[in-house]
Amino acid sequence: MTDDNRMTITDDNGQEREVHILSNFDAPDGRHFVLFEDPANPDAGVYVYQYDDDGNMDVVTDEKDLEMCEEVLGAISDQLEGGSDGN
Repeated sequence: MTDDNRMTITDDNGQEREVHILSNFDAPDGRHFVLFEDPANPDAGVYVYQYDDDGNMDVVTDEKDLEMCEEVLGAISDQLEGGSDGN
């Protein structure tokens, strides 16, 4: 379930948590990715997941996929800092 930049997830313990979506995007091959952070646990960093059309999510572990997601996150950071000129 999503609303604005928030999404409710269910963790491994069955507890629901509201997280903040940083980005969701499609890879060139059509796979869906979402990058989010947990406001209740800011030290955990950014979570990187792949999801399907039914909303099922799996953590991303593939090195190439992680690199692609890091690039997206870097572009987001640049935009937030006003550095969208590519340098």
